[in-house]
Amino acid sequence: MNDKYCAFLGHNFDDIEAITIINILRRSDIVLDVYGIDEELIKSFTGVQYKVDQVFKKCSDIDVSEYKGLLLPGGPGVERLLQNNEIIDLVHQFNSENKLVFAICGAPIILDRAGVLENRNYTCLPAVSSLIKSGSRVDDKVVVDGNVITSKALGTSMDAALKLVEIIKSKEKAIETAENYYINLDHHQS
Repeated sequence: MNDKYCAFLGHNFDDIEAITIINILRRSDIVLDVYGIDEELIKSFTGVQYKVDQVFKKCSDIDVSEYKGLLLPGGPGVERLLQNNEIIDLVHQFNSENKLVFAICGAPIILDRAGVLENRNYTCLPAVSSLIKSGSRVDDKVVVDGNVITSKALGTSMDAALKLVEIIKSKEKAIETAENYYINLDHHQS
């Protein structure tokens, strides 16, 4: 059986951050289940409704042992996720089991709230950095610190997606994916 990963979408998530990562991971043959917070139809920041694979209302709605990692896109919907203690607990559990934990844009705030960024380097949308109380912010597109991967914002979504492919599969698979879809490799070969 393939390793599986899961992504969580709450209303007002950023389309590009979520869909770019979902698309590139799935094109790279990575099994990814998409969970909607509280509902099966989740409306993005731009008003597009997406039907998810699973609904998440509480931690018992997911079997953490089935997954190797968790992904969180940003967008204004992060605010709603911060009010969901079940998501905070889930992120904490994934991290405590040393599973991959990914967040982009404003979503690293969720990681901070779950205690994941303690003594770690991370990146995030600069406008939200003052809301993060632990860890050390690095001004890079993508930051990998152990099992925690963070990315800056919408414009770094492709960089983040290819870094995830590299970490989950291999550097060769990330390069192959980039070449297959004519993604600029200049900054992905380091």
